[in-house]
Amino acid sequence: MFVVAELDPEAVEALTAFETEKGVRVVALTEADTPTPELMTAEDLGLEAAALDDAVLDELKALEQRLGVCLLAVR
Repeated sequence: MFVVAELDPEAVEALTAFETEKGVRVVALTEADTPTPELMTAEDLGLEAAALDDAVLDELKALEQRLGVCLLAVR
């Protein structure tokens, strides 16, 4: 199970720059240590996956590895 990641200011800045440059919203997730009783779906949050071209997807994957979190592009 994954939950919204807590990011340090540097990670927030990197994600904000990526979102601004690429014109896409990104949600940062991390694996939960313990299950929580209140599970939310993407639909609960009003999110659906964004379509990315291969170059942007590669950049998102590189940022994901750099930050150590799971990144999802959403609309």
